[in-house]
Amino acid sequence: MDKSRIPPNFQLLGIECPDRIEVFNDTAASRLELSQTETTVLEQIARGYSANAIAANPGVSRATIDGYFRAFSSKRTSPLSRNDAQWISGIMNAPSIALDVSQAIGTALLQDRRFPLIRVRSAVMPAAWNYLINPLHPDCADIAIAETIEYPFDSRLLR
Repeated sequence: MDKSRIPPNFQLLGIECPDRIEVFNDTAASRLELSQTETTVLEQIARGYSANAIAANPGVSRATIDGYFRAFSSKRTSPLSRNDAQWISGIMNAPSIALDVSQAIGTALLQDRRFPLIRVRSAVMPAAWNYLINPLHPDCADIAIAETIEYPFDSRLLR
């Protein structure tokens, strides 16, 4: 990213969309109860731990960990299965997420074209959520900008 091209102010958009529009990571399926082991593995993947470091945890096989890494750390172009979507939601709900993992997830979600909106944690305020519009989804045309808010640039976005 070329920091000199970042504007001094950003615009936050308030949007309006029909109730029929589905939001990834904002459904009952994405709020599954995970076991403590599953939660630990997902948090470690999201924080960028290596497969070897995660495999040191008792109760998690290396084959399972390798499966998680294949599913979420590689840039895939195949559509996401329902199970993939549930695990990706678990990773995205972690307090912090490694850049390469978030980019791989974002790329897969955009290319999948199943969801017009994607709910993600705010990089600036981890307790808050942002909604990303997927311009590749046909329902994107039904999302309207209701409000534009000038917002000062926050350098934490570059971390």
